[in-house]
Amino acid sequence: MAPPVRATCPGCRSVLKIPAEWADRSVKCKSCGTVVRATATPVAAIVAAPPPPVAAVPQAVAVPQAVAYPEAIPVADAFPAEAIPQAFEASETTKKHSRRKRKTPYLTYALLAGGLVAAAVGVGLYGKPLYEKFAGKDSAQAPTTEAKVVPPAVNANFANAAKRFPRRMLVVSVTKYLYCNTLAAGNAKNEDMVSIAARRLAYQWKVPMDKDNDQLFLLQDSGTKPRAVLKATLAQAVEQFCETSRPQDRVTIYFGGHAIEIDGKAYLVPVEGDLTDAATLLPLDDFWAKVKDCPARQKLVVFDVCRLNEDGDKLRPGSDVLSESLEKLLQAAPAGVQVLTTAGPGTNALEYRNAPPDAPDEGGSLFLSTIIDLASRGKVKPAKEPTPDDPLPVDAWFDAAKERMKLVAKVSGKTDPAPKLSKPPPAVAVAYTGDEPAAKRFEFAAPPQGMAVAEVARIIEPISKLPPYRGKLTKDDALEGLVPYAADVMKNYKPDAVTFAEIRKDADKYPVRFAALASLEVIQKEWKSSVEGSTELRTQILTGTNDAFKKTIIREQETPARITEELETAITKAEKQMGKLDAEPSKYWRVMYLSALAQLKARLAFMSEYNLALGSIRTDNLPKVDEAKGQAGLVLVSTEKMKSKKEVKDLADAAVELFDKIADEHKGTPWAIQAKRYRVIALGLEWKPYTAGNSKAIE
Repeated sequence: MAPPVRATCPGCRSVLKIPAEWADRSVKCKSCGTVVRATATPVAAIVAAPPPPVAAVPQAVAVPQAVAYPEAIPVADAFPAEAIPQAFEASETTKKHSRRKRKTPYLTYALLAGGLVAAAVGVGLYGKPLYEKFAGKDSAQAPTTEAKVVPPAVNANFANAAKRFPRRMLVVSVTKYLYCNTLAAGNAKNEDMVSIAARRLAYQWKVPMDKDNDQLFLLQDSGTKPRAVLKATLAQAVEQFCETSRPQDRVTIYFGGHAIEIDGKAYLVPVEGDLTDAATLLPLDDFWAKVKDCPARQKLVVFDVCRLNEDGDKLRPGSDVLSESLEKLLQAAPAGVQVLTTAGPGTNALEYRNAPPDAPDEGGSLFLSTIIDLASRGKVKPAKEPTPDDPLPVDAWFDAAKERMKLVAKVSGKTDPAPKLSKPPPAVAVAYTGDEPAAKRFEFAAPPQGMAVAEVARIIEPISKLPPYRGKLTKDDALEGLVPYAADVMKNYKPDAVTFAEIRKDADKYPVRFAALASLEVIQKEWKSSVEGSTELRTQILTGTNDAFKKTIIREQETPARITEELETAITKAEKQMGKLDAEPSKYWRVMYLSALAQLKARLAFMSEYNLALGSIRTDNLPKVDEAKGQAGLVLVSTEKMKSKKEVKDLADAAVELFDKIADEHKGTPWAIQAKRYRVIALGLEWKPYTAGNSKAIE
């Protein structure tokens, strides 16, 4: 018996195990519905024998609901050419659960009714979970030992179902914000949970994803095909999605990102959105106007906003709790639209950059992770096989997601986000027409063209690798690739023929240039800058604050003391050249000087806050750690309120003034982008308890 071959789903990246004799046939991924053709790479056999070819089952034959189906089903000759069956892979949850607890028994082959035989490979059984401490022994969330059941892939009617269903989905995810708290699209193990969740939900809801009828539109700035979700791109995507929908369609629009209320009006925040400038934001009124005009008979909008990571770190604005007034505006949809918010008033929608031990499969948005979990384990089963005329199963999925989200929040020590779903609007009587042409596919707006990224990187090299105040510099921080820079603007900022070496040799001839270079070099040296470099500052407390630990902290305080002295000296030297700034002929060096001086002042204020944070350890001025809640220590997070004295706060204000000057006078340049990013950074620091969880993992 030849061993199975391995195929990687291009949609959700799941590894599929397909019997060798089906390697020349197309199969469909069970998780997301993407069509896959196997590679010739064999893997160890996981079943006793491969099932025989599958024959089509007449629609009149009832298929038993308790039957288990094989991981991969080949295309039977009796199927139409477009009816490509699905390949079933073991979910990551199942695999980890099996490795963690015990070997999983498999069901034996089952016979289908009607005399037409199709062998079936057993799907792993789920054991009873070990989270009674959190969910209760008789909790409704607890999985039973029933077999994982999937829809009957051998039914030709089902194979064609998704292609015929009048359903569409637009998924928009903004994570790499310029001036707001960045969000997570996944965790360290999987950086793109967005597309996985989108494809799995689309598959479960029978949104067509065939090559000739793909009704899933995925607009995100992460994943294998990232695209900056600019205001214009976001507005165009919503407009075209709504305009191309048909009266018989049932549509879903998901927006994951930030939302804000300004002067009684709500706005969705695109990647370049500046919360101090409403003109850079997408008014919710404009969004609702497009949705209102959408002719679809069922319309669901999901707002996954007001998200905050598990550490509660608010480096920049945008992750405040959902206010009652903003929640009312988000829920105030036009007639005929149902709204789901992934958080309730007074709470944050949660996200996980580091999966908690009690929920190891969480990554990015808790809501999207929950969708993946529910889809992978088949936790939302329809009462009957859905038809193209049935509504989207919104209520059933919301109820299951709400309970799962509550449980994950509890075991990770967070407040229940309490998602909210508005009442469904009255049903619209529109007849399903199977012979109507599919809804028109559209392309997202192309981003504006700018100077080549490599050329921009060469120009801004002195500031391009400045490390953040704490943590590591990542590829997502690269200034040259954050937004397009117009060539006609950047041509005025190209450096002249004078080299850095010549400037360093003759400081008197080039005082402003020398001050800029020297200031940046101080920062680079003290922050140990490199692409993977780190500030090496303490960000966690894992032990008790005994005398030995306090002595360690005293030694660690030597670092901020040394850096503070270096920064103060650099500021004094740089400010002496301020009077010569107007005499500097190069626009490039004028902005470089201002940028370097602003960085010096802001970092000096930050280092004062950091020193105070270390001092609070020595004085035992720390929040209590509650071990009963699974809290294992303290983590250092950003906060808007500074604890330093007035002179330090004045220094921070002076840095903001310089950043504002750069942003106003050098618009459209990398220096302006960097200045706007730094001027909204919260310089305050405080210790907060963090939850490490315990050995009991939830299901």
